[in-house]
Amino acid sequence: MNRLRKMSVFAHIVESGSISGAAEVLNLSKSVISQHLKSLEFELGLTLLKRTTRRQVLTEDGERFYQSCKMLNEVADSAWSDMQESH
Repeated sequence: MNRLRKMSVFAHIVESGSISGAAEVLNLSKSVISQHLKSLEFELGLTLLKRTTRRQVLTEDGERFYQSCKMLNEVADSAWSDMQESH
């Protein structure tokens, strides 16, 4: 379950353009978001994002992984919406 959370957070980092942006969208601290990313990269043994003080760029591995994470969020959002609409 923790892996799914980290994947979701990763997709939000990419989509918002920064760790700060993802923290705002998810209502979490920047340090929590950063820790999720570091842990995910460590567990995968890959660098997903090249980060500088001004920007972040997906690595090739990061781009492929992001596509899967994006689909995960889309499925979760769809399931949530379906259930809300049914009530």
